[in-house]
Amino acid sequence: QSSAFVGVVPGSSRSQCFPFEIDGVQVGWVPPHVASQLKSYPEVFSVFPGGAVFLSPSLDSYTRRSEAVDAVLQNFRKQGSFHCLKGWRDEKYSVMARFCDPPLMWMERAATSLFGVTRYGVHINAYTVSASGEVSMWLARRSPTKQTYPGLLDNMVRAYGHFTQQQCIFLPLKCI
Repeated sequence: QSSAFVGVVPGSSRSQCFPFEIDGVQVGWVPPHVASQLKSYPEVFSVFPGGAVFLSPSLDSYTRRSEAVDAVLQNFRKQGSFHCLKGWRDEKYSVMARFCDPPLMWMERAATSLFGVTRYGVHINAYTVSASGEVSMWLARRSPTKQTYPGLLDNMVRAYGHFTQQQCIFLPLKCI
C-alpha cells in the first residue's frame, strides 16, 4: 500500500531512492547513501539492491520498532554519520503512511529526512488591519541559539506531529 506516495517532481532525486516500508506499508523514501549505512544493522533493516528498505518483521510493535530504530539513530549520531543529526532535539515524531493513519512508530524528528518520512505541521501567521485599511503582518524571529535556521524570520505559531482536530483548534490559542 503506497498510495500516499504518488509521482515524482521533475528534478527530484526521489527516483533514485528506495521505498521505506514498515509492516508492508510504505512510509517514506531512503536515499542510497542512507540505505548503504542501514545495511550495517540487519537485525533492524533489510536493504535490497535496487529494491526497498524494510523494517525487520520481528519488530512487531510500535514500541519495538521505535526503540530499535532509535538505537541505530543514536549510533549514527554518536559517529557523526549524517549532518542532519546535529540538529537532534529529543523530539519523538510519529511515522505513518498518511495523516489519518495510526502511527507505526516514532522517530527522532531530526532523522525524518533520512527516511523521507512525511512531516506534518500546523503553521499560523498573524496580521492586523488598521482603521485606514492598512494590513500589517506580524513576524516572529527564531532564537539566535536555535539549532535550525537561527535568527531567521518564522511563523507566529507552529506545531509538529500528529494532532487531533480538537488539538489543532486549541493549541494555537494557548500559544498566542
